[in-house]
Amino acid sequence: MIGTNWRGFRVIAWVGQALLAVFVIVAAFQGNWLNALGLACFLIVSLVFVIKDDRLPTLFDFLFVVAALLNAAGWVWGLFYSRFHLSEVQKNPTCTTRTLPASGEG
Repeated sequence: MIGTNWRGFRVIAWVGQALLAVFVIVAAFQGNWLNALGLACFLIVSLVFVIKDDRLPTLFDFLFVVAALLNAAGWVWGLFYSRFHLSEVQKNPTCTTRTLPASGEG
């Protein structure tokens, strides 16, 4: 059974970091400089977070990157303003990544 400290979560988080870097580049090529800046700042924070392997389980790294990727997809492709309500979908992983450390998990 996969636990909260499964090493695969960390590997998937690194793949997500690479995708987030691609989203930063795409936003910059689109000329959305504020979106690219916001995503780049979030990429830096998430890189520091994933590199700093301490008390939190690897599941939290995975959820943190999933929330970042959903937010990035909304910014890069304008999905927050489409008929598909991405903002409602992305709230669950974002809220989970905020409350997991407070729960004492890990």
